[in-house]
Amino acid sequence: TAYEIPFLQEFGSVIPADWSQKSGLLSSVMGGAALASGSGWNFGAGNGVFDNHARTNIYGSSCYRWLLTPVISMDANVQLTFDLALTAYSGTMTAAATTGTDDKFVVLISTNGGETWTILRQYDNAGSEYLYNNIPTAGEEVSINLSSYGSDNVIIAFYGESTTSNADNNLHIDNVKLDYIPNCVRPTGLAASNVY
Repeated sequence: TAYEIPFLQEFGSVIPADWSQKSGLLSSVMGGAALASGSGWNFGAGNGVFDNHARTNIYGSSCYRWLLTPVISMDANVQLTFDLALTAYSGTMTAAATTGTDDKFVVLISTNGGETWTILRQYDNAGSEYLYNNIPTAGEEVSINLSSYGSDNVIIAFYGESTTSNADNNLHIDNVKLDYIPNCVRPTGLAASNVY
């Protein structure tokens, strides 16, 4: 059974019902390889980010970690939002180590039960519009428009990759939400210093 819009997942100390972890090198999966069962995502309060949340250690030469939502029944005019942070692997909320071009974080979508995937957004240090090294330590809210997926049943995937043992960082996500795009743009720059 597919979950309906609006969909919200605030993580606890264990993987939520109907979510799953998989493994598979992104380039191989995009080439048609099937995902294998996997692990590497942890749940709870770690590194001082977001209270309870999902996190994974991006390090090593074979880190291909997928975290998949359950099937969600889409509707028109929907967006995906979630909180995202990158910290050093140190047990405290410290700035991430500058990493090489091998590390990446990717958000993907599937409309056929996970048989094939489309990249919604990619963070890397190899020329992507979104720089992996700039993911903030304190976290930010990410928003991705999903209007083109109309009435599809979809799965969203969060993917972390490292293919070289260099920088050792934790990637954190929380408050995964699919909801209708608001009619009014949310205000920004509300600090008193912006009042003239």
